Amino acid sequence: PGQLLIYNKSNNTASIENQTPDKVEAWTTGKLVFYKTPVNDVFLQLEQRYDVHFRYDNSLGDKTITATFDGAPLEKVLQHISFVWNIHFRQHGDSIDVR
Repeated sequence: PGQLLIYNKSNNTASIENQTPDKVEAWTTGKLVFYKTPVNDVFLQLEQRYDVHFRYDNSLGDKTITATFDGAPLEKVLQHISFVWNIHFRQHGDSIDVR
């Protein structure tokens, strides 16, 4: 429990990653679970979940997010990220500017 096997077909390698059990089974429950997840990866997952597009530069650096969202609307997720990292969001239709 709490381990994830990752197999790379292109070079036939495998690795084991330790993850919280919530994160491993999150896809089955619809939860968004982030554990020390780079903010760029968080934005990619939010784009897929909420059908939006984030516009940002690389100034976010190595910031990470640790949080769990269970069916939360996008606005609540963005409020949390904004509070943690003092990142500001401005939405224009389906695009979100990050500053």
